[in-house]
Amino acid sequence: MDPLLPLLAQDAGKLTTELMPAFGRLMPGGLLCAMVVVLVVVDLGRGRGPSSLYPKISIAAIVATLALVLFGTTTEGATGYGKFAALAPDAFAHVFKIVFLLTGLLAVIFAMRSRDSWANEAEFHVILFG
Repeated sequence: MDPLLPLLAQDAGKLTTELMPAFGRLMPGGLLCAMVVVLVVVDLGRGRGPSSLYPKISIAAIVATLALVLFGTTTEGATGYGKFAALAPDAFAHVFKIVFLLTGLLAVIFAMRSRDSWANEAEFHVILFG
């Protein structure tokens, strides 16, 4: 028997709806991870080569993530994730999330304006956010 199993069973009772604000704070990162997975799946299904679809997927995911950061992830009195108080969300963290997302958005927009084919490759967008 796994020695960690009793510890996991002991913490199972703590999974309640009170943890939903913590889940909401994880949504922007989860959405960016989902975008990377979608880009990889589309690239595998579509085949190699540039496509104007990849920048559009990236821009849509960045705008949706920015909306989550701006409108849906603030929690007053939050103490962090689980027992990690050092990961407590604050207004300063939101500023850096917004700066990161706007920088990524500008990078995608400027790359779309480039005439080079690398800007429309899936690898560029996966590396940018992966």
